[in-house]
Amino acid sequence: MKLILISVLLAAASPTFAVEFDAAVAQGLVLARSAAESSDDLALSALYQRLFVLQDKRRDTEMRSDDAELSLEEIALAYLKYDDRMTIERLKAIAADPEHRDYPNITEREKLQVMVAVREKLRVQKLAVLELKRIARDADEVKALIAENLARRPK
Repeated sequence: MKLILISVLLAAASPTFAVEFDAAVAQGLVLARSAAESSDDLALSALYQRLFVLQDKRRDTEMRSDDAELSLEEIALAYLKYDDRMTIERLKAIAADPEHRDYPNITEREKLQVMVAVREKLRVQKLAVLELKRIARDADEVKALIAENLARRPK
């Protein structure tokens, strides 16, 4: 761009060299257009790369959440030896509320350890949900940038 500006200024300042500079300006404009097109391609490529990274992060986050859910199922099965009417939903509700009437008291150490494990898995799931929301927001922004970049391109 600086080369084009300099050549235009020199061409305007010296009429004897105007023909030579007209050719240089034309060549500079062609080079500038090709550079702009390649930079648009690079920008679009970078946006798509960011979108792919976000999709990978979303899959990893979903896997963590699913892993936590499977762990909760295993914990619920192990808790059945203490309470035969325990379900995953009930176990989650009890672990989330220490004031719940079925929450283990201080003397039931094994049950308390199970509740700690359940709370850890619930925390992993909550964090995964928050991260999925953030990733979805970022992906929407990247998609908007991709659409804007494609809309600016000459047809």
